Amino acid sequence: MRPVRRLIWLGLTLAVGAGVLLGVAGAATPTVSWTQLSPSVSPTARWSSAVATRGNGDVVLFGGTLTFNPSAVVTDETWVWDGANWSQPALSTRPAPRTTATMARDKNGKLVLFGGFILNSGTPVDYGDTWLWDGSSWSQASPLTSPPARSSAAMATDRNGNVVLYGGYGASGILSDTWLWDGSNWTQLSPASSPGPRGAASMARDKNGNLVLFGGRDDFGSARGDTWLWDGTNWTQPAPSNGPTARTDYAVAADAQGNVVLFGGSNPSYQNLADTWLWDGSNWTDVSPNTSPDAREWAMTTTDRSGGVSLFGGQGSAPENDSWLFTVVADRTPPVLTVPAGVTTNATGPGGAPVLFTATATDPDDAASNPVCAPASGSVFPTGTTQVNCTSTDTHGLTGTGQFTVHVKSAAEQLVDLGNAVKGVGPGRILPLTVQGAQSLVTSGHTQAACVALDTFKLEVRLFTPRLINATQSATLIASGLQIMMVLDGPCVSANLIVDPGAEAAAGGDGSTLVAAPGWTVSGNLTVVNYALGEPGGWPGPTSPGPPSRGANFFSGGPDNAGSSASQTISLAGYASQIDQATVGYDLGGWLGGFDTQNDNARCTVTFKDKNGATVGSATIGPVLAADRGNIRGFVNREQTGIVPVATRSALLQLVMTRTDGAFNDGYADNLSLVVTK
Repeated sequence: MRPVRRLIWLGLTLAVGAGVLLGVAGAATPTVSWTQLSPSVSPTARWSSAVATRGNGDVVLFGGTLTFNPSAVVTDETWVWDGANWSQPALSTRPAPRTTATMARDKNGKLVLFGGFILNSGTPVDYGDTWLWDGSSWSQASPLTSPPARSSAAMATDRNGNVVLYGGYGASGILSDTWLWDGSNWTQLSPASSPGPRGAASMARDKNGNLVLFGGRDDFGSARGDTWLWDGTNWTQPAPSNGPTARTDYAVAADAQGNVVLFGGSNPSYQNLADTWLWDGSNWTDVSPNTSPDAREWAMTTTDRSGGVSLFGGQGSAPENDSWLFTVVADRTPPVLTVPAGVTTNATGPGGAPVLFTATATDPDDAASNPVCAPASGSVFPTGTTQVNCTSTDTHGLTGTGQFTVHVKSAAEQLVDLGNAVKGVGPGRILPLTVQGAQSLVTSGHTQAACVALDTFKLEVRLFTPRLINATQSATLIASGLQIMMVLDGPCVSANLIVDPGAEAAAGGDGSTLVAAPGWTVSGNLTVVNYALGEPGGWPGPTSPGPPSRGANFFSGGPDNAGSSASQTISLAGYASQIDQATVGYDLGGWLGGFDTQNDNARCTVTFKDKNGATVGSATIGPVLAADRGNIRGFVNREQTGIVPVATRSALLQLVMTRTDGAFNDGYADNLSLVVTK
């Protein structure tokens, strides 16, 4: 039996009140608002009228029920909304009084009205006539074929300008047929699939050109909560991750941007609703602002002249005659990036220096993604000037950019700075002349001789300390000289003191098996992973962020353990005399990483020990956490430099992997390095 009280209402006037920024994770977060309008003239209270928008923006409303009891007063009035006020044209010809008819604009620019019903002595009598509104008058069409009489059908204009009608209540029950009005005639279509019997549902065209139909009542009398799309040929059922609850008799319309707006309706318990939803072409978002029309069903909505969606009337606790306007504020503002004004730093090795920086993005309209910069923070920047380009994209696809430069000073530039630093320091011009000599040698390409000059500089500083140079100033000058020697590399520094620093001494595995690391004392399940073999299983691959000059393998924390480590002891006895003069520098570096958003990590520590094994100092690189990697699987370079502590005779190197998430310990390390100046 037809559920007589479940009549459809096509909505008309939507509103702007308190704006609110809303959304769900992963979806656009538009600013939306409802505003109640105050026209000087309005139709009397009514619900379940037919409504549609003409090409000039005029909203036309026809018929509807004027009292709560449908058997009382059903009207044949025509009203026009011009965006500011309502007017009622005087008409000699018009459709018969009816409720729950449907209306849409056809390809000829006319509004086509179909169906509806009226109660005759308590019995619903459906209409099957077609009427056209040309902007000033009604005329009844005489198509060769017509759909069967019905009410509470869904009807909207497709991407081709054809009016599509679906379902509704008919004499035989709830219908499931699809019809097309081409401007002069009705044709029944035979799509391969369809939503099934459906009444008290509505449709609107989304930004993709599809007609979207939601919910309604099926032939079992149940309210539905499914979404269907008509692409001009067939019905398909998408699987949005979010959506309104099951309902009937809601209002739906599209704004000028193609946002499909759904408001209110009646839930399966016949309770009126007051929530607002947006369909963006692939998903529903609940955007219910604090200010909105009260709960109601059978309201009337359509596109307003302003580009928003207007809503009129409906059935709340009683028939209503309020006008509202709903607007979505279009996002035309890309994210604004805040980046450094510029970064200048000293090279710490022959390849340049790892540089950390922070870039942020803000967006006044919606959420902006974390900036992506190239080169990324933590990258090793070569000597000279490099431009960094950063981008951030908001949830509406708008992209903001920011640029800045990183300048890494070469050995020659650092020698200029050192020369300025020693002016007036020590006796006469001894130190400035020594630095000037080293600078000339570097400029002329005599690197080995420059190393000798810098070694002489260190000894001179030590000689004048503390008599002419205080201890703090002495340490700063020696550290500067040692850093320049690290940049000159080759003749100035030792080879890498670590045995098997890049896990290349063994054939790496796929990450799930244990592979020994020669030269290291291993505790726990620390293993060696081959980039190519591990990548299919989720480990970093040959092209993952990491060392630009990498071998075949890397160190990994290994399977089924919360913590693992590897260590080795390095003798520094051959540097004893220079170490005890505090003139030997060290550089501890390496590429450390982890897996995606997990904070599994690696850290590498060098502990300096005296001849008795007592600790005299230490340095650590890492850990590198997910945020440091931009939540990307891979590696980031870390480096620590300093002066080898006096009395050091050996260095204990420890690589520690720590698991925070998952079953595997995904702390990673590669291309570890420990060098000292000669």
